[in-house]
Amino acid sequence: GAGVTIIDGNSLDRVFHIGDGVQVVIRNLTIVNGLAVDDGFPGSTAFDRTASGGAILVSRGSLELDGVVLIENQAIGAEGDRGRDGRRAFGGAVAVYDGSLTVRDSRIENSLLKGGSGGQGREGQHGTGGSPDGENGEDGGQGGDALGGAIYGNNSDIVVENSSLSSNTVI
Repeated sequence: GAGVTIIDGNSLDRVFHIGDGVQVVIRNLTIVNGLAVDDGFPGSTAFDRTASGGAILVSRGSLELDGVVLIENQAIGAEGDRGRDGRRAFGGAVAVYDGSLTVRDSRIENSLLKGGSGGQGREGQHGTGGSPDGENGEDGGQGGDALGGAIYGNNSDIVVENSSLSSNTVI
């Protein structure tokens, strides 16, 4: 059951990525410590893409969670480089793109979703050749969006039945 069978992502990566056309049913399982820092696509890095789905990412697939507990999963957007915006983060526990999700008799707790901080602005320059006028600095980047503390869906069908979503944090 959910308290007996536990998959621990050990904050190394998200635990499951469900792809195009795949239908998955997960029953009586606990998933803890998943960590998403990218969008799950080959070759993407935290600095290139949005962080999606701390425990589970569904891309054009179908997922049913039945009697599942998702605890302390995270999606963390990367900080922006100098003058650049921070990266976005979607779905602290689960992110679904162009797919479907059914959550039944399950719990999603203590997920963390954090958009990346904007990068610092460039420093101004001193005047040269005896000129008192220098260059102004540049603005820093904006912080990245963070949407869906527990679940995020984009162009997706999401159903939650007899389940609890609690203590999920969006920063």
